[in-house]
Amino acid sequence: REITSLSEPLEPPHELKMMRILLIVQILIAASAAHLQPQSALRGLSTLQRFPGDAERSQEALQGLLDDAKQRLESLEESKKNMEKLCSYKEVGSADWNACKAQVYKIDDQIADEKKTIEKYETIVNAWPSNGSYD
Repeated sequence: REITSLSEPLEPPHELKMMRILLIVQILIAASAAHLQPQSALRGLSTLQRFPGDAERSQEALQGLLDDAKQRLESLEESKKNMEKLCSYKEVGSADWNACKAQVYKIDDQIADEKKTIEKYETIVNAWPSNGSYD
């Protein structure tokens, strides 16, 4: 891209933008796991070089991760319903029934994990600074 003016803000390469977003997400997830306030975890980012729109892109990326997690949860819940229906056709106590129920329990574990992930993302998204600043 050709620079036409020194006052024109420089946009970082896409890879750098994604790395910054992933860094922010990792910091926020670690802060959530350590029961820290997201704002205090983000305060350390104030020394990093900022580019126009970083906070908005990061917030959009986090919202996208949250939306994806909610879709995975819906899919898992549908899979569980279908598997339970399949299990109802198996003879209770048979090897097939036991294997089927093992799959239901496995899906239950995945649902629990996805719910925890959603809770973390919601905490981060809801605590995101309304002014778009990391400070």
